[in-house]
Amino acid sequence: MGTEKKYALLTSCLRMQYQVSVKIGEELKLDVLKTHVNKVVHQNKISTKWMVVWKRRGWVNDDGLTVSDGNLNINMLTVNDAGIYRVLDFDDEILITVTVTESSRDSKGNHTDDDKTDSELFRAIPIHVMGKKGASVVLPCEFEAREIFHIHLNRESKKVLVYQNEYCRKRVCQKGACDVIIKDLRLRDAGKYILKVYYINAVSVLEPQIRTYQLHIYDDIFVEIGGRLQLDVLLSDAHQVTHQNKSSAEWKEVWNRDSKKRVTLDRMNNCDGTLTIEAFMDDDAGIYRVLDFEGEIMITVTVIVEKSLF
Repeated sequence: MGTEKKYALLTSCLRMQYQVSVKIGEELKLDVLKTHVNKVVHQNKISTKWMVVWKRRGWVNDDGLTVSDGNLNINMLTVNDAGIYRVLDFDDEILITVTVTESSRDSKGNHTDDDKTDSELFRAIPIHVMGKKGASVVLPCEFEAREIFHIHLNRESKKVLVYQNEYCRKRVCQKGACDVIIKDLRLRDAGKYILKVYYINAVSVLEPQIRTYQLHIYDDIFVEIGGRLQLDVLLSDAHQVTHQNKSSAEWKEVWNRDSKKRVTLDRMNNCDGTLTIEAFMDDDAGIYRVLDFEGEIMITVTVIVEKSLF
């Protein structure tokens, strides 16, 4: 499958996300084990670690889990089973995100105030959006178009100016009621965004509705053997860079912000947000991924060996 077609498919898959609320002790069925799924990972409410709970080769890492007819079943939900489940393909791309919350009910079976609101759930689950460097993407708000007073977009706690002219020619523009389009994508645009949509009633501005987005940008780079590879990917919220070369399925860490040395190759250095590899070799080709502190993919760069004409 070509690069463009592959990422077009992933873009549509990455938009699949939902939330379910289940009472402690009840059964939870996750209809997520599609044919192109390789594994399912789980992060509970009190941890930042992702644990593999199911793999394609018939492996289930929990006595309380069973598999049947494409469903991953949790037989009796416990507090530790709540949290976020991610369904990954064979390239570790996120296909589906499911947030599982505990459902609290009173004696009449009605939900109590302990349940999360839709707004809180949307804050917790980012909408994954993918785009190629130089192209455009839309951050969809999917809120009602009624009486919207203002929209406010932030990235890393910094305001992103969104131009609202109908014939906007700027790089970041409002589209329709509250969608945001980002044009001429740059690698530094990658990361987490928060959109606040303010409604107005007859007398005042209401509390904002909130959407969170994870913008993943990809690009292709051609480098000659013996040349220099420069990756302008070390954004302030980047935590780790991993590499998968052409002859392996394994992902190896090549840069880590928390490491004293940070880089893992003698031919590699990092300076001013750029990861550089000197004397480029065939094994340096492949796919480089930039991950944030939550393990979300920010940037994917496919590095291809450029054949010399001489």
